[in-house]
Amino acid sequence: MSDTSEEHSWSFTTGKGLHNNAFSVVSATPLNGTNGVAVDVKPSVTLSLEMTSALTQLVSVSLWQGTTLVKGTVSSSGKTVTFIPTTNLTANAEYIGNVVFGTKGSNDEKEGDDDNKYAEIFTWNITTVGGDADDTAPSVLSVTPANNATEVASSIHPAVTFSEAMTASTINTTTFTLKQGTTTVARTVAYSGTTATFTPSSALAANTVYTGTITTGAKDTAGNAIVSSYTWSFTTAAATVSFST
Repeated sequence: MSDTSEEHSWSFTTGKGLHNNAFSVVSATPLNGTNGVAVDVKPSVTLSLEMTSALTQLVSVSLWQGTTLVKGTVSSSGKTVTFIPTTNLTANAEYIGNVVFGTKGSNDEKEGDDDNKYAEIFTWNITTVGGDADDTAPSVLSVTPANNATEVASSIHPAVTFSEAMTASTINTTTFTLKQGTTTVARTVAYSGTTATFTPSSALAANTVYTGTITTGAKDTAGNAIVSSYTWSFTTAAATVSFST
């Protein structure tokens, strides 16, 4: 395998023995030709076969900005391979993803020799969001449950929707918290699209006031933070009492 750290690229390969038509790209995300892609995007491809340890010599993947290879790492799960750039992509720039199947042999080797497989190259283009410099601070559009809501189910997963795409790494358990009084609720936080979701480690207490907070550590893809911390409160429903007869 080549030293990709100097080339600012990433690649991986899988084992020999598969014919070219047995392994292909089914889909790519973002879709080919997509414009306005967030600069913190993690492009991915879905393959026709699951990635296994036996397939470490059959696939080479790279991401390019013009003639420059992008530095990043790869993660695979099932049939999906995801490219994670080391840093955010450049705004208002076109990128080309490359997926190459097989190993390249000399031209005089016989067709059908598995050691000489060099399959079709799958490529797709995306263009990041950009244009004029973005200096507009993001804001919170809505929250779930609504502010001052009552009778909220104790199984609730509070959520916040922002006015624009955010940098996913800034939406975490530090910038999104939920408290019962001064006690912070144990949780995990996930971010997708423009929505952050807070998942408590266990059900919330019944008939209790909780306060959610998004701090100024939450930033959009241009690095703009929300102007001030956003807080809201809700009250869970009373416990249900059942009587046996």
